[in-house]
Amino acid sequence: MNWLIVVFFVGVYADGTQDSYVFEKPSFKTKAECMYAANDKQQIDLFVKKLILDVGHRDIHKVVCTTENQIRAAIKLSNGGSDI
Repeated sequence: MNWLIVVFFVGVYADGTQDSYVFEKPSFKTKAECMYAANDKQQIDLFVKKLILDVGHRDIHKVVCTTENQIRAAIKLSNGGSDI
């Protein structure tokens, strides 16, 4: 099971959804490894640079570590239960 860092941006749409960004690389074997990377100042700088490159300057609401399966399930739920 791979763990990934997910960033949720400030702001919620009328339907309750939020913009988010999933870092597919790096991935981690454990939640602890993911949490360490998400809190490591040197790695944070790399993540921020990648975010700015991909989506520009955005205010961040929160950062979480979650599994690929949980991300797929959330996407499926947001699509009304349909696979992507």
